[in-house]
Amino acid sequence: MSTVARTPSTVSQFQTVLVTQLMQLLRARKTIALGIIQLLPAVAALIYVAFENVDGLTMFRNIVETVTFPFLIPLAALFYGGPVLVDEMEGRTLTYLTLRPIPKPALYLGKVTAGCLVGCLVVIVPMFVLFGVCLATSSDFGATISSMGQMSAAAALGVICYSTIFAMLGALFTNSLISGIVYFVVFEMIMAILPVLELLSIRYYLRTIAEFNTSDRLGLLDQMILDKPIIFPIWAGVLVTLVIAGAASLLGAYIFKEKQYHV
Repeated sequence: MSTVARTPSTVSQFQTVLVTQLMQLLRARKTIALGIIQLLPAVAALIYVAFENVDGLTMFRNIVETVTFPFLIPLAALFYGGPVLVDEMEGRTLTYLTLRPIPKPALYLGKVTAGCLVGCLVVIVPMFVLFGVCLATSSDFGATISSMGQMSAAAALGVICYSTIFAMLGALFTNSLISGIVYFVVFEMIMAILPVLELLSIRYYLRTIAEFNTSDRLGLLDQMILDKPIIFPIWAGVLVTLVIAGAASLLGAYIFKEKQYHV
């Protein structure tokens, strides 16, 4: 009686890559280092609360808007999205991985998904710590809870968006750090503060989801045509970030499948 070897399905191979990458990232030193960095706003808020009488909700929103969204979220994505392939090339293990009986898109997407999950964990857990510190001095518990939910969702979508973009750039240019920094400077630092061009930045849509857009934030086109700021509804911000993340993931997987890497 003969037996036929069963080839694992693409889904099971994807799950294997995902779990393996998750375990590696959770044990990595960079995860501990990044977690400490992400906790710094909570430590600063704790010190501030101890010496000043402030409203917790206002302080929480200000810290998330001015520190977490523009700096800590992209930093986490740069740690976990960009190095998806570059680390394998530098460690000379990419050739070995691509010779395994697993489709290259499944390998790529499994590693990217793991990076997104760990990135979300590293960003959102410190946000909850910060939230706990600020909650002690909040005068409106209900509003604080609702605000935390929106900002957590925006933070998660931000990590996913940036991670998939940085991973795609790493697959295309085989250098995640330089390409990621160039993207961040051009789209998230320069364009994010320019009228109309801010619509090309991820940060704009994260602000929309978290309802950080203020009524007096008028851009040039807004003043000339609408006489009010361009503000999209929350669902539009969610939709745009999901579309960007999905497109970047598929494009990155296609690039990885078709491109020949030399290590």
